[in-house]
Amino acid sequence: MDGMIERPAAFADLTGRVAFVTGASSGLGERFARVLASCGAKVAVAARRKDRLDALVAQITAAGGTAFAIALDMGDDAALDQMIRNRSDTVYHPVGTARMGSDADAVCDPQLRVRGVQGLYIADASVMPRLVSGNTNAPAMMIGERCARFITGRDRKTAAA
Repeated sequence: MDGMIERPAAFADLTGRVAFVTGASSGLGERFARVLASCGAKVAVAARRKDRLDALVAQITAAGGTAFAIALDMGDDAALDQMIRNRSDTVYHPVGTARMGSDADAVCDPQLRVRGVQGLYIADASVMPRLVSGNTNAPAMMIGERCARFITGRDRKTAAA
């Protein structure tokens, strides 16, 4: 535990991850950045007070962590928007980009065949009409296995429909 911040179990090993901490010149932001760095994360810190920001990067680096400062005008909404667009990523698994279904808007049919392209199947999470509430790994594997059955003809009753 670093000051008032308890280390969550999810932070056990953040090696190779990049964490972006804004407001890092505040006491809480500084401690949070230190905890992330102590768990192996590369920490990008941004704050209004450049002097405290430089000191924080120096402290994290001296302790064996990796940190770098991002020079930002925290009052410039356009710069903040651009930084977020350049540095952010999704934390969910996108699905539905090639939705399957029986309607005309679906990219592929229920047998995973791409509409209008003979012999082309889609066998990944993009065919899911909606995001599942759990991890997408198992459903994606099931989709791949099911598609293999359609292609090899081992599921003739459904594929012939």
